[in-house]
Amino acid sequence: MATVTLFIFAVLRNSSPETTVRIFHFAAAKSDLQAARRVCTKDSDAELSSLYSDLQKLYSDNVSVSLGRIDRSESDRVVAQFNYQGPNYVHTKFWVVDRVNGKWLVNPGATLAFPIDRF
Repeated sequence: MATVTLFIFAVLRNSSPETTVRIFHFAAAKSDLQAARRVCTKDSDAELSSLYSDLQKLYSDNVSVSLGRIDRSESDRVVAQFNYQGPNYVHTKFWVVDRVNGKWLVNPGATLAFPIDRF
């Protein structure tokens, strides 16, 4: 019973929109584009590469990352605010995560196009 409970907890813990964005972050921090691609919708490679590159630039400044507000008003789309504290700045990015076939995936195109003043 304990094994089943731990397995279910691990699966649920790794299936949230926030976790999906964190996986993308870890992939960028480790320079693993393929791992980032696995947690993304099937957008153009240009959008994925741009988002990945932006995040790598932030990590080159040794930023600390924190989760801000989350908009769950749509059933198959979540917008999560992530804040990046650099040495002399704070940068905010709104990540759009879509549920596709029951799995949460970062939408690079929607994330890049998301208007900051909408949230």
